[in-house]
Amino acid sequence: MSPTLPTPSPSPPIPQPFPPLSRFPDAASLSTRGSRRVTRLFLCRHGETEANAARVLQGSGIDLPLNAKGMRQADALGVRMAGERIAAVWASNLQRAIQTAKAVAMRHPSASFHSDANLREISWGGWEGQADPQGLFQMMERWERDHDFDAKAPGSFAESPNMVRDRLDEVIGQIVESGGEDGAVLVVAHGRTLRVLLAHLIYRSLKHMPAFRHENCCINVVDALVEVLPSPSVPTDATTAENSEEDQGNESDSSSGSDPRGKVRLDGDATLSHHHLAHPEDDGWVGPEFVFQWGGGPKNALDGKEGRTVRVRFKPALLNYTGHLAAAEREHAHVPDTR
Repeated sequence: MSPTLPTPSPSPPIPQPFPPLSRFPDAASLSTRGSRRVTRLFLCRHGETEANAARVLQGSGIDLPLNAKGMRQADALGVRMAGERIAAVWASNLQRAIQTAKAVAMRHPSASFHSDANLREISWGGWEGQADPQGLFQMMERWERDHDFDAKAPGSFAESPNMVRDRLDEVIGQIVESGGEDGAVLVVAHGRTLRVLLAHLIYRSLKHMPAFRHENCCINVVDALVEVLPSPSVPTDATTAENSEEDQGNESDSSSGSDPRGKVRLDGDATLSHHHLAHPEDDGWVGPEFVFQWGGGPKNALDGKEGRTVRVRFKPALLNYTGHLAAAEREHAHVPDTR
């Protein structure tokens, strides 16, 4: 009688591939024929902390590490992203984001690693450390019903969604550029920060923040269309002001209805001039248009030349993907507790 062979353990499921990289629109719909590329952005939330588990507001003032579940989530994210061509990994300056990002970066030793405070969570001011502070519901109503994105929590360090958007504007160009010629970029940030960023990039309006949900260590996939424009000049202040006036009828992210940002500094000699598209081209690429001018600073990764103008637009490919987390938790549930 032949011996009974043990039943082999089932192989872990092969993850479904992410959606294919977005295609360029038809050349006829483009205003330029310069150098172009698509850079994929993986925008992720950090793993769970004890404050998350207790449903306590952390904001940017409570800097807790990941708990045991959060570490498993971060590892699952790292495993899921191991097969992607990651050129750069970004995280906020809070340790829950840095720990999560390092779980990905360790599997991509050639990727550059960046920690930037502009990616930190919104500051909830005097409400941080509380589970259900008095006034939170009313402030959320001001955001979602009244579209008052200057409203913020009490406390001198509290931030409004508009304030978060403005600091994100200062780093998004560097994030896209860090992908290089053909690499992707992974960013680990926070729940409210991601709501602001995705509403800003995709819908051109913060009133769409409630459309986005973010589980711990979820993955949002957004493709950035990058074009080197033939003209070395950025839009003038007059052009930017004209576009802002046209947009006042389309978007009102502040109580005044105007866009006070104008030009903001990036780093070194790089500057960013931001304005919304009054009439987006009908090619599937939506969201605000970012225009960068490099001169005397870092070389443009598209063609190695300085003093070039770069335009960036964005297109969502996948939102709040969590398949890797469910598989990791199922696997953990079947591991005997040997404590």
